[in-house]
Parts: sequence; C-alpha cells; structure tokens
Amino acid sequence: MLNVGTYEFIKKQYARNLSHLTPEKIPMSPCEPRQSRENEKLKIVDRVLNQMLGRRATKTLYDHIEATHAIQRHKIAQDLDLFNYALREYLGSGAVVIEHAIHRNIQLELKESETSFPDRAKVLKLA
Repeated sequence: MLNVGTYEFIKKQYARNLSHLTPEKIPMSPCEPRQSRENEKLKIVDRVLNQMLGRRATKTLYDHIEATHAIQRHKIAQDLDLFNYALREYLGSGAVVIEHAIHRNIQLELKESETSFPDRAKVLKLA
C-alpha cells in the first residue's frame, strides 16, 4: 500500500509526463467515434460563434473563457454545459441566443435527439 507522499509523487510525475499531449497527439483508439463526434461539435461551436460574433470576438471569447474558467478550446465539446455557463457569465442574457443556435446546429447536423423538457427549463431558468 502506498503512503500519501509516494502517491502524490507518482501523480505529479504522471501529470508531468502527459501534460504535453493534446487530443490531436494522442493515438487513435477504439474510442474514435466519440472523438470524431466531439470534433464535429467543436467545429459547429466554432462556426456558430464566428458567424454570430466574428473571428476577432470569437478569439477574444475563447481567450477569456480559458483565462477565467480554465476551459481550453479543444475541451469545449466535452463539457458544453460548463462552456454555456462561462458564455452566460461573459455575455449575459445575450448568451441564450448563441447557446440556442449552437444547440440547434448540433441537433440538425449530428442528428442528436431533442433535449428533454427539464433540460430546456433549466437553461431558461439560468438565463
């Protein structure tokens, strides 16, 4: 059984050895469909933000969200709820329009099912 000091040392070494890896550098695995789906979602988010805000404002938004919420651009698709929260905090009530556009485009392009009523109510309640 490892003591706490040894465990923390191993954890730090592991994190240091893998910190340079980004999703693009990690070898493909049996999870490839999930990764490609996340890439598609990220492309949709990028496209919607660029269309609605413009490239400069989108880059500024990404930089702000990464600095204040530690959400890296390539991880947005993994946790859209956290991204939506950061978006609401940055843009206020105007974020709802962008969230809706992103959600709708994801539904249409990736054929994802409609969100349930409680999920939609939660989004409206937070806005």
